[in-house]
Amino acid sequence: MIHPAAIIRLAWAYLASHRKQSAAILIAISLAVSLPIVTSNIIDQYLQTLHTRSGNPPVMLSPRGSRFDTVLKVQYFLGEPLPSLQWQDATHILANKSLRCIPVHLLHTANDQATPVIGTVRDYFTVRGLNVQSGHLFAQAGECVVGALVDVSDDVIQTDISNPFDLSATPPLSLIVVGRLQPSGTPDDRAVFVSLDTAWILDGYGHGHDSTDQGTAAANSSVLAEATDGHRPNKSIRTIDETNRHKIHFHGDRNLYPISAILIWPNEQRDQVVLEGKYINHKSLQILRPHVEIDTIMRYVFQMNTILQRIFLLLGGVTLLLITVIIFQSLNVRKHDLETMRLLGCSRFQVFKLLGTELFLLLAGSVLLTVVVTTTLIATLPSLESLI
Repeated sequence: MIHPAAIIRLAWAYLASHRKQSAAILIAISLAVSLPIVTSNIIDQYLQTLHTRSGNPPVMLSPRGSRFDTVLKVQYFLGEPLPSLQWQDATHILANKSLRCIPVHLLHTANDQATPVIGTVRDYFTVRGLNVQSGHLFAQAGECVVGALVDVSDDVIQTDISNPFDLSATPPLSLIVVGRLQPSGTPDDRAVFVSLDTAWILDGYGHGHDSTDQGTAAANSSVLAEATDGHRPNKSIRTIDETNRHKIHFHGDRNLYPISAILIWPNEQRDQVVLEGKYINHKSLQILRPHVEIDTIMRYVFQMNTILQRIFLLLGGVTLLLITVIIFQSLNVRKHDLETMRLLGCSRFQVFKLLGTELFLLLAGSVLLTVVVTTTLIATLPSLESLI
């Protein structure tokens, strides 16, 4: 009888002497198992993100365009910048007492475009159920509140320049962090929030400079190109604080300043119906129900997940068939070696025990490689959110 330790050594020696065959089996098994797991993990994360704001708010006002892109941008801060509506489009809705309206401005970023900068009002935190963990909410231009997952250095966060190739582009601001939000498990955890005035300063409608700085005429590409009082300072204020806040001023017609959308919570269902009817045939604006668009997106994601799982199931079957063929071919090649072992006194059970040990070592190695591959892919591959 062969000692169990000797059987393990023989099995290991055989696998080591056939490295290419063993490696091919290990890689095939690990990929066949890890890819479905990674795909399901990414899709589950995406669906969980969609669930966080399925019906909050019930409706929103936005410029006409792609309904999916608008909802993803306004609700989850995902995707490219969208067309804006003007402040004058929002004033009469904001004055409607039967609607609770929150304007949002979504054109700017920080941390090399990794962090969205959201211009809004303080009521945003109330309707979203967001609480301050430390500090306080923004109160003046140049201040910001950061989400729980936002990296901050020295209580300051610098915005990204809007266009690095445009010499007349508005310079970035160093925002003073006055508060941090509690974790909420929503996209707000990775965003920076500022007042609408701060957002419009980032647009270029407002700036600060010394009274002696007369500046130059606004460039044709500037948002103030058509403003009669518009100009570009030679040296704009980059950090707004108590010492220079009085120097901040705005140019142009405020009614024409942009916002991305208005989040709307009607007091009653009747108020929502009236609002939707008012904009049903509007040429440039639209009323969206976020939960309707999100449900549609989720159906597409479910369909995609089902198709991918079927493809992985088919690939897994093909992989299993190929591994079975490799094993049978290996046994056929080793037929004379196994027969020699029997002639030397090994029982049929010992031979099967050796083969079983080889298979166990392959499966154990596959499990270990699968864990490594799955963990690495989940940690390094971009999620569906970052691809949108």
